[in-house]
Order: sequence, then C-alpha cells, then structure tokens
Amino acid sequence: MNAFWRLARVNSTRSRHYSSRAEPTSLFVDRNPVNRLVEEELAPPRRFPRISTLQARRLQSTDFLETFPHAFHMFYRKPETPDPQRSLTLKHRGGALAWTDAMPPTPCKGFLYFHNPAHYTVPLAASLRFRLTPDFSLGSRISPQAAFAAGSDLQVPGADGIPWSMPVWTLVKYPVFNHLCNVLRNEGARLPAHPWEGTRQMDELSVFLYARGQPFLVDFSLPSLRVWLAQPEKPPLAARIEPGFVDTKTKKYRMPYTGLGIMALELLKDGRFGIQLLKILSLAQQYVNESIPRPVEGMIRPLAYAPMLFKEAAKPGNSRFDGRKDTLAVALEKLQHVSDMPWYATSFEGNKSSDASATNPNPEGGATTADG
Repeated sequence: MNAFWRLARVNSTRSRHYSSRAEPTSLFVDRNPVNRLVEEELAPPRRFPRISTLQARRLQSTDFLETFPHAFHMFYRKPETPDPQRSLTLKHRGGALAWTDAMPPTPCKGFLYFHNPAHYTVPLAASLRFRLTPDFSLGSRISPQAAFAAGSDLQVPGADGIPWSMPVWTLVKYPVFNHLCNVLRNEGARLPAHPWEGTRQMDELSVFLYARGQPFLVDFSLPSLRVWLAQPEKPPLAARIEPGFVDTKTKKYRMPYTGLGIMALELLKDGRFGIQLLKILSLAQQYVNESIPRPVEGMIRPLAYAPMLFKEAAKPGNSRFDGRKDTLAVALEKLQHVSDMPWYATSFEGNKSSDASATNPNPEGGATTADG
C-alpha cells in the first residue's frame, strides 16, 4: 500500500501509540503542541481526461471531454516521442460577474478547441471555446470532425447567443497560461508575443470588441464598462462607454435599475455611434427617476464614450495611445459589422456554430501542419 509521510502539527492532552501500518493515524501528545511525522495512506490519484490538441481539424476521440467544466489535464506530446512533454491542469471558476468564464451548473460533453477567426488580422479576436457534441461518445462510429461540424458552441448561461470563451488576452496576460500559449503557437496559432499596455486594467468585466453588432453582456447596476477595440496588426484601443442608465445628477452616481442585458454597438444613420439593447435577461427597478429611460428591448441610445489612458511604461510590442477621442472614433468606424463576417461562429439570433478551421486545413491566420 502506498504511503507518504506528512509533517503534522498536533495539539492534545492525551498520548496514543500508533502502528507502522500505512493507515491514517492520529497522534496525541502533551499539552504543548509538537511537530510529529504522521503516516497516512496516499489517496489514489484522480484521473483527468487528456487532451492532445486544441485544433478542430486534428481532434481525436481521446480529446473528447465528458466532465467539462471540471478540472482536466492537457498533455502536449512531442512528435518524436509518445511521452507527454508537459501537462497543464485547467480549473474553471465562474462568478456572477465573470461572464465569459461563468460555467454551467452541470458538466457538458464535447471538445475544447481553439477558435481562430479566419480571414481576420487581429490575433486577439481568437479564444478557447467548447463545442457541444451530443451525438458523439467514446467508441462512437462518427468521426470527431463530423461530430464537431454538427455540434454547437457552449453558450454563456442565461445568455444564448454569446459563446462561452477564454479570450486570448486572458491567456497572454497571466503567466500560468504561458505553457498553454506555447502549445497553441506550436500548433500554428497566432498569439501576441507580449501583453499590450494596459493589460493590468483588464478583468472579467472587460469587453473585447472586434465587430459592430457583436453582442456583449451589460450589468445595469454599473455606470460604465471597459471596452477594448481590436485593430488589425496593432494593439487594441481602450475606451470607457456608458450604457445610458445612470443618474449623473447626484454627487455619487446612482443606478435606477439593476439586472443584466445584452447590448451591441451600431452605426446610426446620421453617422454617430449608438448602443442598442438587444435583450433583457433580468431587470429590477430600485427607485423612480423619470429622466432615466426604462430599459426596453430594441432601444438605441447615442453612445457616450471616452478614451482610457494608462500610466504604465510602454513595453516591447506596445504603442502608446494618445488619448484623443477622434483616434478612438476612427477605430470605431473601421470596425466591420458582424453580419459581414462569415467566420463569426455564433450569432445572437442562433447558437448554431461552424468553425472554419474544421473544414479549411489552413485558414488565414489559423492552424498549420505543425504536429503536436
């Protein structure tokens, strides 16, 4: 029987002998606490699923996950050896405010994969997603690629139309994901070499936009939210936008409404930008304020936005944002509309998804023939 020795701190008024058997044993000594070696049985190691690739076109049956979002190991194997080079344990947590990282209450079955939008020059638009494949199981005759093509992306709980994802900026920002980033690069993914300026200000409430009409979640109880606008071959621009449901007449901003909604940025007919409320997920009124409109699905309000500046020094691969509002407006105007992007895997109207890398062996900016 496997056993290991653990240094335990024990405090008691009694003493008791213990045997040399590899079983959990309690030690009771004098009144003063002492450090003693306690022999305990080593618990059998928990078995985690093993993932060999994150590229959709190279998925194997062994990459199928039956317990997602529970913790799992990802083993990246060198081509010349069957032994794992290194393992990475991913444990997903989700809170009420961690929209994209919020996980469903029950495990899902399918494949974790790297979603890299084809024909797009902003690597930061990529993310890790989870493809639900209800028709696939271990030992199934259907191929993983066929099941992947027939499946759909996991949605954020309570917000159908917004896929669950781990954005690339999250992977690049935190050192714990360095190995995972190296795995993705070895498989042909285009990832930024360095975190850009202002990364420290990004959190789970930050919104990364690479298209007009792209749906994102909004908390009505927050006066503003941080938005990062994608730029081709450039670091993203940071802005702060207001959903339009805040009482600015008081010394401290008060929010007449609380709840969640899905909104998107749109270009109005007069050339200005607006923010549209696509769907209300929950809504509660805290007090009456006739000057603040009640959120109604379909309503469009002029967009109030301002650039964000950061004091941290520039790092390799980063460029300073001059903070001018006209620079931010130009970036907004250059955003494509989500309807013009066939690679946008999940639209607000439906959750049916198709990933270009599953059918195209080498999409632009996507996977190459690297082995892993």
